[in-house]
Amino acid sequence: MEATFDTLLAFVLASFLTGFFKTSFGGGIGMVIAPILTLLVSARMAMGIIAPLMVLGDLLVVYFFWKKWDGKFVLALLPSMVVGTIVGTALLAYLSDAGIRRMIGGFAFFYSLYHIIKLIRRSEITYVPPTRTAGHLVGMLAGFSTTAAHSGGVITTPYFISSGLKKGAVVATGFGLFGITNVFKLGTYLYADITDPQIILWAAYTVPLLAIGAYLGYQAHKAVSNRVFNSVILIIALTGSLKLLLI
Repeated sequence: MEATFDTLLAFVLASFLTGFFKTSFGGGIGMVIAPILTLLVSARMAMGIIAPLMVLGDLLVVYFFWKKWDGKFVLALLPSMVVGTIVGTALLAYLSDAGIRRMIGGFAFFYSLYHIIKLIRRSEITYVPPTRTAGHLVGMLAGFSTTAAHSGGVITTPYFISSGLKKGAVVATGFGLFGITNVFKLGTYLYADITDPQIILWAAYTVPLLAIGAYLGYQAHKAVSNRVFNSVILIIALTGSLKLLLI
């Protein structure tokens, strides 16, 4: 990996933005950051840079959102997420990038749009515990999409919001799920040569920027209401799905 200005800038932007989105809105990281990084480096390298930063960012979420997660959702989704991660890794070797992006983008678009309409029609969303069927389906799709495009939050976040989780629980529960699968995903990326030890080392050097982004993201998280939070994250998910469809 050559240490060009564009490469260094890609690491700086990826680290700060990953930290910010991890603690502010929790989802949409791959959808927002990956298109920006592809203006500076290849799409493959962009994916490889984000992977270790997601793992490092999870450690910061623990500090800011300790014990705010909803264990029922973690237990309901995690088993099928692991399966989805394995399936996503296997399919990456056979499907084209365009095919994967469009498949995830199409589902995420209609899924997010549906929940935006629900949010507009209802002023308050009541808490609904996860069901086994919904948990398996959402978990499988989230595991697959986080492996294929760092976009698992596009699947889980609208589901959490529609189930009545508050903003802190949305971010923390997402950590409870992706904090485990992101480590596994990093291993698959190393195996597939999408990332490498040098990229991981460079990502580690940018931890101060990751921490600054996480702190500012947490302040933004505290400043917005639940309704504004829900609206912003759903718009991010909808916009991200369109990016996947149109790239």
